[in-house]
Amino acid sequence: MKILFIAPRYYPHIGGVEYVVKSIAERLARMGIEVKVLAGDPKIEVPSKEIINGVEVYRWPTHALNDAYFIP
Repeated sequence: MKILFIAPRYYPHIGGVEYVVKSIAERLARMGIEVKVLAGDPKIEVPSKEIINGVEVYRWPTHALNDAYFIP
């Protein structure tokens, strides 16, 4: 099974949505499920990829106008 989460931001940013997505994604990864997260990040210029606790995290540049996030 493969699961993709899409979130406005992801760890290390701290927030309610970020905490829930991180918790569920890491639990599923420990169960052997392939988990990926696509998250926006207004602080980057180009997309990036990293693995955090068994979860593949793809960060995409976003624009944050009044803290409203959009995935371009």
